[in-house]
Amino acid sequence: MDPKLQIALESQNPWWFSKQYDAGIHRLSQFPKILSYLDTEEILLLTGARRTGKSTLVYQIIEFLLKRGVPMEEILYINLDEPLFISMADDPALISGLVEEYLVSHGNPERLYLCIDEVQNYHYWPYAIKTLYDTKRGVKCILTGSTSSTLQKDISARLSGRYFSCAIYPLSFPEFLQFRGNSELPLIEMRQYFSSYLKYGGYPRVVLEENCDLKLQILKNYYETIYLKDIILPNRLRNNSDVVNLLYYLISNVGNLYSYNNIADALHIAVNTVREYIEYAEDAYLLYTLMKFDYSVKKQIANPKKIYALDTGLVNAVSFAFSENRGKLLENLVFLTLKRNYSEVFYHKEKYECDFVIKEGLAIIKAFQVTQSLKNPETKKREVRGLNEAMGAYGLEEGIIITEEESDTLVIDGKTIHIMPACDWLMTMGEHQNEFPEHSEVV
Repeated sequence: MDPKLQIALESQNPWWFSKQYDAGIHRLSQFPKILSYLDTEEILLLTGARRTGKSTLVYQIIEFLLKRGVPMEEILYINLDEPLFISMADDPALISGLVEEYLVSHGNPERLYLCIDEVQNYHYWPYAIKTLYDTKRGVKCILTGSTSSTLQKDISARLSGRYFSCAIYPLSFPEFLQFRGNSELPLIEMRQYFSSYLKYGGYPRVVLEENCDLKLQILKNYYETIYLKDIILPNRLRNNSDVVNLLYYLISNVGNLYSYNNIADALHIAVNTVREYIEYAEDAYLLYTLMKFDYSVKKQIANPKKIYALDTGLVNAVSFAFSENRGKLLENLVFLTLKRNYSEVFYHKEKYECDFVIKEGLAIIKAFQVTQSLKNPETKKREVRGLNEAMGAYGLEEGIIITEEESDTLVIDGKTIHIMPACDWLMTMGEHQNEFPEHSEVV
C-alpha cells in the first residue's frame, strides 16, 4: 500500500494499536435499529447534516463491535474528509483498491466492517460499494453522508434493495439533558434547561460548550460550513450572494407561509432559481419544507409551504433576536421533534390554520398547535379555533396545544384539547424516539 495511504489509515484507526480514541457521550442506545442492522448483509447508511454526530455514532458502533469481541483488524474506518482522500476523489479504484489490499494483508478474514465517513466526497462511491456488496459478501459497509440528493440519487440507481438508512438529527431534549448530566430534574430546573435548549439548539458540540458567546460562534461556523461545503461548492454556484440572501431570508422566516413567486419578488431572484436553491438547502439538511395537507398530491404541491430549519440554535445564531421570536423557535422545535418521530407531517388550513397534522396510512391521526402562551384571550381563541377545525376535519377526538409553560385540559364540542408545556411534551416524545419507525428503511 502507498505509504501515504497507510499513514492516513493508521491515524484513523487507533484501535489497531490499542490506542485510546474518543467515542463521545454514549448515544447509540437511542438508535436500536442501527444495532439490529449490524448483523445483516445490507449496507447501513447514516444520513444527516454535518456535525450532528454521525461520525461519533460510527465510533460508538466500532466500540460496540470491539466490546462484542470483533477482532480489531476486522474493522476498517475511512474518513473521506481527509485531504489525501479528497485529492483522490476521481480515482475509480480508490475504495476497491484499499479494501482489496487490506483484506489480502490481513489474510482475507471472513468478515470486515468497512466504515466510510462522508461517502459523498468520493465520486465513484455507489459503484465501489455495489461491487463490494456483490463480490465481497463478508464486507459489511457502514456509511455516513451529508448531502441528501447526491446520496439518494446514487443509492437509488445503484444500490436499490441493498441498504438500510437512518437519519441522524441534532440532540433531542432527553438527549440534551443526558449530555448535560441531568436526566432527572425538578420542573423549575427542567424549564431552565429547556430555555437553553430552545436558544442554542441540540448540536452535541454546542450543548457541551459552557461559554454562551462561543456557542453562537460555533453555530455560525456550522452554518457557513453547510452552505459552503454542501450547497455552494457541490452545486458549483457562482452567484454566492443570491444563495446567502435567500438562506438568510428563509431561516429568518421559519414557520411562515411562503411561495416561490413571493420570495422571488422580495429578493429579485428568478423563480426557478429560488426553487433550485431551496432544494439545495433541503439536500444539505439545513432546511425542511412543510406542505399543506390535501388528499390531492397535486394540490399539496401547488399550495403555499412553510419552511423550518434543522436546529433552533442555528436560527438564533444566524437571524433574529431570541427573546422576540421564542414562539417561532418553539414551533420550529416542535416540527423537528415530529419529523423525528413521524414519516408524514403537514399543516392544516381551511378557514383557520393548525400548525401540524400527522398522516399515517391514508388518515390524519394527530393534530398539534404551537404557541408560546395562551394568556392573551385573542391568542387562545385563535389557537383553539384552528386546532378544533382540524380535529373536526379529520374526525379526531383529541388534540394538543404545546406552550412554553402552561398546562390545562379543555373540552370543546365534545373534543378534548390537552394543553402541555413543551418540556413535558418533549420528554414524552423522547420515550418513543428510539423506535425511529420512518427513518429505518430497506430500499
